[in-house]
Amino acid sequence: MTALVGAPSSALAAEPPALSAPVHTTAVWVDLESDASRSGVRAIEVRAAGQTWATTSVAATPFGATAQAPAAPGALELRVAVSAAVYADVVVTFVDASGLVLDSVVVRDVRLAAPTAGAKERWTNWADFETAPHGGDGASDGNSSGGGGGDSSSGPLALTGGVAPALWIVGSAIIAVIAGAALIIARRRRSNNEGDS
Repeated sequence: MTALVGAPSSALAAEPPALSAPVHTTAVWVDLESDASRSGVRAIEVRAAGQTWATTSVAATPFGATAQAPAAPGALELRVAVSAAVYADVVVTFVDASGLVLDSVVVRDVRLAAPTAGAKERWTNWADFETAPHGGDGASDGNSSGGGGGDSSSGPLALTGGVAPALWIVGSAIIAVIAGAALIIARRRRSNNEGDS
């Protein structure tokens, strides 16, 4: 079962659900998915409720940043340290000893605030994650082209269900019919020429 948390466009913020590793969990994978995560995430730590924090090794991925840590079934806590403001989708995946995914939690549009002046990093606990749809207050994280957060009616992906694909299909069909007719005519002429000889 996957839990998906994301604030609707009219909501200001939403809290993520409590993290609870299911039975047979042996590891937890944490992914922060955004361009800013690649360079902005300094550390990710996980612990069983009330235990010592386990520091993970954070690695950059094509989608952002990832970390893995051993885990046991039960309540878990998670925290992330960033060196700059990061807006990201956060995915927490629970796996068993064979790598089978048991459960995952996805929190969309999480805003991790930048460190205060003079600080190298800022920690944010899972329970304090805030979702900020489309960049929240509109401030850029410095690593995106921005955008208004609204729907586009002119972008290439906006045309995937409209007139443009239909024109491509009709145009391709017409070209195929013309090519087929030309091939048939060429074969008839050749067979007529061979028959005359």
